[in-house]
Amino acid sequence: MIKSSRTLTIIQLPLYFFLFLPPYAKSLSALSLKRTPIPPLLDVPTYSFATLGSVSPHDNDNDGDATLRSSTNTNMNILTYATPVSVAPERIWSIGLYKETLTRDNFAQRRFGVLQLLQPPHSSLVPVLGGVSGRDVDKAIECSRRGFPWGILEGREDLPLVLPGCSYYLFLVLQGELIDCGSHDVAICRVESMFVDEDVISGDGDEVVTGREMMSAPPYLNTALLRDRGIITQQGRVAE
Repeated sequence: MIKSSRTLTIIQLPLYFFLFLPPYAKSLSALSLKRTPIPPLLDVPTYSFATLGSVSPHDNDNDGDATLRSSTNTNMNILTYATPVSVAPERIWSIGLYKETLTRDNFAQRRFGVLQLLQPPHSSLVPVLGGVSGRDVDKAIECSRRGFPWGILEGREDLPLVLPGCSYYLFLVLQGELIDCGSHDVAICRVESMFVDEDVISGDGDEVVTGREMMSAPPYLNTALLRDRGIITQQGRVAE
């Protein structure tokens, strides 16, 4: 009798289980999927990464003007491959740097930079910072012409100059070596320090946002807005 009871239990469990399967589970076998070469169209924050180049032999001719030296050597790009990956015991971020660019070469040499989370008014800078190389164009002059003169971050004259009015400034330091990932090198970075502008900063349109308000709900420039304004293509490249 004990043997029969065990046999009955084994038979009943599968029947009971299948009777109460959710509707979607019963139709899984009917799913029809196809491969696609088109990646998902994502909406991500837009950053500018500020780096310092190698020290020029002419830097000593500037009579000790640290701002002029930093302006000469600072380069900025547009960066969208950036994400936090850990918060303790230290904050760690991962960034992707396009190869054969001045930003990538500067960061590989100096091993630090300032990641700037842009706001919507910075969208006019994207063609300058992301569409041309710092080897060919003086980006500091071009940004200043558009109303965004570069300045010193928190009195740190040893760091790259930065744009005014960004939502956040993250001082990143490279951990280990760059990782070759094909078209890009990936950098694992420690967040050495973080800064916000406590002065009044212009938002999109007539909106005004303070640094303290940004710490609770920071506005930022994103790729969806750049696509809507025709500044970048669907593939994420600067529109010509």
